[in-house]
Amino acid sequence: MTSKKQSGTQGHKTQGDSSLHLMSLVPDPSFTATYHLLDMSTGLHDALIDLVGDARRAYNISSWALDAQLLQYLDQPVQVKPVSRYRNDPIPGWLITNAPIDLPRLRAILTNWIASVCPEGKFGGPEHSRVLKLIAPDALAQHMHSERLALFDENRRPASKLAFNGFSLSVSDHIDGKTCHLSCGQDLVFERVMSDGKSPCELLSQILWHDGFPYAVCLKLTTQTVPPRREVRLNVKASIRRFAQGAWVFDKGRDPSIRNDVNALVRWPGSRWCRVPYGRDSRRKCIDWNKASACNLRDFAGIELPDLTDYLHHMDSWAQPGRELQILSPQAASATWQTTHRVKVGLTINDKADLFEFVASCLEGIATPSPDPVCYRRRNLTRLFDEKKFETDDERSAWALANRHRLAAATGSKHIEFEFIGTQADSYELDAARREAVAFLGPEGDLDGINIGMTTHTPDQLLALLPNNSTASMRERMDAIRKTLGTAHGGVPTACIVVLPNYSLSYKTEALDPKQAIRMGLALSGRLSQFLVPRRSGKAAREDSKAVGDDGGANQPAGISPADRGGKSPRSGKGGEPADTFDIRAKVAVRDLMRQLGFVHKFKDTPALKPSAPLYGIHLVSLQKKQDWGREVLIATCIDYKRGTTDALLPQLQMDWIPYWRAQLELARMTNPLDARAHHCADGFMLKRLVDKLKNEAPQDALLIVQSYGHIRFGSWWPGISDEGLAKGPLRYGPTVSPDKSKEPIKDHLFDCENTNLNILRIRLGDGDEVPDYFTDRSSERLSDETREPKRSQKQGVFRADGYLLALVPKPGDTQYQNAFRGSSIEHPNMLVHTKSLSEYVLLTSDDESLALECVHRAEASRAGMVQLSKGDMMVNLPAPLHLADKMGEYIWRR
Repeated sequence: MTSKKQSGTQGHKTQGDSSLHLMSLVPDPSFTATYHLLDMSTGLHDALIDLVGDARRAYNISSWALDAQLLQYLDQPVQVKPVSRYRNDPIPGWLITNAPIDLPRLRAILTNWIASVCPEGKFGGPEHSRVLKLIAPDALAQHMHSERLALFDENRRPASKLAFNGFSLSVSDHIDGKTCHLSCGQDLVFERVMSDGKSPCELLSQILWHDGFPYAVCLKLTTQTVPPRREVRLNVKASIRRFAQGAWVFDKGRDPSIRNDVNALVRWPGSRWCRVPYGRDSRRKCIDWNKASACNLRDFAGIELPDLTDYLHHMDSWAQPGRELQILSPQAASATWQTTHRVKVGLTINDKADLFEFVASCLEGIATPSPDPVCYRRRNLTRLFDEKKFETDDERSAWALANRHRLAAATGSKHIEFEFIGTQADSYELDAARREAVAFLGPEGDLDGINIGMTTHTPDQLLALLPNNSTASMRERMDAIRKTLGTAHGGVPTACIVVLPNYSLSYKTEALDPKQAIRMGLALSGRLSQFLVPRRSGKAAREDSKAVGDDGGANQPAGISPADRGGKSPRSGKGGEPADTFDIRAKVAVRDLMRQLGFVHKFKDTPALKPSAPLYGIHLVSLQKKQDWGREVLIATCIDYKRGTTDALLPQLQMDWIPYWRAQLELARMTNPLDARAHHCADGFMLKRLVDKLKNEAPQDALLIVQSYGHIRFGSWWPGISDEGLAKGPLRYGPTVSPDKSKEPIKDHLFDCENTNLNILRIRLGDGDEVPDYFTDRSSERLSDETREPKRSQKQGVFRADGYLLALVPKPGDTQYQNAFRGSSIEHPNMLVHTKSLSEYVLLTSDDESLALECVHRAEASRAGMVQLSKGDMMVNLPAPLHLADKMGEYIWRR
C-alpha cells in the first residue's frame, strides 16, 4: 500500500531564515484505541506458585525470561505485569496487547517457559499437569476481554502507562505496509518487526543490497514526554540497520566464541521479521540459539533453525532473498569476527526529512508535527585556541608555561610526576609521548616554581596478555605491578602513559585483555594511566583494521581520522602507519592524561560565562554486579574556571572535596576486590545530603548540572527531576525510599529554591530516545552544477521550545559531518555520515527564561573547554562537570 499524502513541504529558505524541525509529533488528545487484556486467574496464579514459585522473591513468577518470550513472539504486546508470590490474588490485565491474542501461540510460549524453569522432581507430576490444564486456549479464553481506552487526558498527558508502548504500536499500524518515496528515487516499503521489549515499535524497510552487503532503513517510534508539564510526544528516529555478510572462519583447534548475545532476524513465508537470540549457552558451554526461542519457533511455526555453527559458516547464503527461511545478523563493532561492511552508518538530513514527512503523512489526523523551536542564539560555544596559530617559539613557550601553572592549580601541587611505561621495543613511542608532554607543559625539572618529573620504565612482562580471564589472574597482575613499580611519591600527582604491546584483540583474546588489571594495579600504587597503542607495521595495521572493522572508531573523538585511530592511512602504503598520524594519537593520549589530572582550559573572561562561579555535576554510576557497598557509585565534581581547580566528592567515602586526580585513585581503591574497608551504600538519602551540601555552600551564580537518566530519577533516588516530578509544579525532593528498612522514607516536599545561590539545570541527551532528532530546510545552494544534489541548511545555537531549551553545537569540519547535509545515504550507501544530536535542558530552580538561557550557555560552553580535544571545533557530549564525572568510571572495578 502506498501513502498518497506524502509530499515535500519544506520551502527553499536562505540559511539565515531556515528553521530547525523536530522529528517529533504531538498526538491528538482524543485518541483512543482498543486493547486486548488477559487476566491471570487466582487458580492459575496459585498453580504457578506451587510449580515454579520462589518464596524468597517478591515477584517470583514473571521472570525476565518469560517476559522476553512473550514480548518477542506475540503480536504487538504492550505490557506484561509481574506476578507476586501472594496467593489468592488474581492479576487483572496481566497481559495486554494491541492486537488479538493468539491463544495457541501463547500456550506454546508458556509451555516452553515452564519446561525451562520447572524443577525436575515436579515435571510431569500433578502440579505440572494442573498448570498445563489452566493454560489451555479454552481455559485462557474465559479470562480475556477487550477495552477501548483513552491514552491521554485533555492536556496531552499520559492517562496511564499504556500510553507509551500502546500509542507507538497503535500508530505503527498506519505505517505498516506503506511505501515511502525518497527524493533520491528509492522507494522503501516498511514492515513492523516483532518486538523485543527494549525496542517496542520498530519498522524495517525491505532489505537493500550494496556491493553484496545487506542493509535496511529502520524507523523507531517511541512515545516520550517533555518537561515541564509532561506532555506526550511521538519521537521518530531513523537509522541505517546493517546486516553481517560473509563467513566466520574459526581458527583450528579453537571453539567458536561470541562475547555478547546477538539478536538475529528470522523470517519465513507469511511471517514478519522475528528476533531470535543466539550466543553462549552457559549450561552447555557452547554457542547456540536461545533454547526457548528455538522451541517456540518449532512449536507454533514449524520452523527448525539450522545448526548455529553451520549458519555462521554460511551467513551469506542464509541472508539471500527468496529463501524459505531467511536469517540476518546485525553488524556490530564488537563482533570482530564479522567481515567489514561496505555500507557505512548514518542517514543524511535529506533522508531524515523525507522519512519524517512520510511518517507525518501516514499519521495525519492522529498526530501533528511538533512546533519548530525558536532560535535564541546562533553561537553557543567558546572555541578553543588554535595551537597552529603560534608564530614564534616565545609564544608557544608562554602558552606551555601558562598550562604548567594551570595544571599545578588543578592538582593542588607544584610537583607533578609523569612516567612513560612500555616494552624495550617501544622507544620511539615512549619518546613521542614524552615530547608531547614537554610541548604542552614545557621542559622537565623546575621552571617558575613548578617541578615536572619524567621517568621511563620498560617492564615488558607486566604488559603481556593475561594467562586466563580469571579474577585471580587479574589480582596477580595488579600485585606484580605494585611490587615492580613501587608506590608513587606520597602526595605527588603521578600520571603514566602506558604503551601497550602490539597485540590485536579479537574474539579469541579479548578475555585476556590486561588493560583493566594494569590500570587498577597502577591506581592502587598511586598512579593514573592512559593507554597508547604503538605504531603498526604493515601486517599489524591490516590485521587490526580488519579486527576493528568500519565501526571500530565510534567512541573516538570527532575529528580523528581512521589513520589517527591507528588504522590504515591512505598514505601508509605497505610501510604501515605514518609517523605523523601516530604523533596525533600520542598527542591525544597525553592530553587525556592531563584531563585525568583535572586540567581544564580557561573560560573567556566575559560576563555571560561567569568564570568566577563554579560548575557542579552529579553523576550516578550503576554497576551490573552488586558489591558489598551496593550497586551504585555516587560522584560529584566541581570546576572553578577562574582558579583552575577541579575537585570531586565521593559521598560513600567522605563528604569533603578532594582533587579530581586523587578522587579517581580513591575510587579505584574503593571498588577493587582487594580493598577490605567498609563503605557506605549510596542511596537517595546520601544524594539528598549531597544536594543539601551544595545548596548551602554554593557561591553566587553557582550552577549544578544533573543528567536525567537511569536510576537517578527513580523513586529511590530523586524522582523530583523526572518529567513526572516536574509536572507537579516547583522542584520537589522525594518521596524517596531506601532498601535499608531502618531508614524512614523521605516525604515529598518542595526544594527550597529561594534561600540558595544554587541553580540546578537538568540535561537529557539526544543519543537516546527521549530527545528527538531533527532536520533543517533545503538550502538555496547546490553542491555543484554537475550533481545538482539537494543540500540542507546548517543550524546551531540554543533554541526555545515550550518550557525547555534545546542546544545544537556547530558541526565539525570533518567530511562525515559535511556529508550529512547533502545527497542521500541510500543513493550513496558507502558514504559515512555523522550528525550532532540535540541536548535538552530545563532549569529546575527558576522560571526565568533569561536565567535559563544563561545557564545553558555556560553548560554548553564547558563542552568545548576540555583539554583532550585536539581541534578547535570539537566538543565532548556532556557539559564538563558531567563529562569528568562520567570519565571517572574508568577507575571502577567492573569484573
